[in-house]
Amino acid sequence: MSNCYFLVCMDCKSGILLGKTVEAKYSDITKSTSGFSELGTNKDHWHFNYKCAVNLQHFLMLHRGHELRVLPDTVDKLARDKGFPNTWVGENNDPDPDYDRLSFLNQDVGIPDPESEMENLPNELLERLSKF
Repeated sequence: MSNCYFLVCMDCKSGILLGKTVEAKYSDITKSTSGFSELGTNKDHWHFNYKCAVNLQHFLMLHRGHELRVLPDTVDKLARDKGFPNTWVGENNDPDPDYDRLSFLNQDVGIPDPESEMENLPNELLERLSKF
């Protein structure tokens, strides 16, 4: 049985579908490795999924500074509410705005300011970073 994986924002309880694990072969390495189906794949040569890359880039901008984890969809059984993650990017014109790709991409990500974002990091994270 194959399960899907999500990139989940633990702060916002939202996520983006990465897909199932698949065999991936990159042109610059000889050995096969694993990847996620939504990012693009082919057994013989990697094919890039542009739509997923745009979704992923937007998700990362929206959740910069947040705790992100790659988790299997089986964690859903641990969630108390309507599921975990409770939102992810679907297709264009989905009737539910939580799943509509165009609504997702129209969210304002703001202009990143690395200095102010660094100043607003939680103390627990600063402590963890000091041990790197």
